[in-house]
Amino acid sequence: MKPQVLKMANKPGTSFELRRDRVPVNNRWHYHREVELIYIVSGSGTLLTGNHVHRFSAGTMCIIGAGTPPITGGLITGILALIIHR
Repeated sequence: MKPQVLKMANKPGTSFELRRDRVPVNNRWHYHREVELIYIVSGSGTLLTGNHVHRFSAGTMCIIGAGTPPITGGLITGILALIIHR
């Protein structure tokens, strides 16, 4: 299975996109052409990026490089995430 490209809305005059995600989180295997900055406001779970497995919880911040397919897994509870694409 290959990850799918998720294209961001490129609005004229904007240099980044900010969105708030709540459970359910986009759990399709995907990647972005943009760098992704994620801040977990609340909740916890597991993030798989490349060959790495990371636990996350409130206060976690991570940067996912362009072209890196992330996916969440395991027990995910009450997630509220702020996500910036650039």
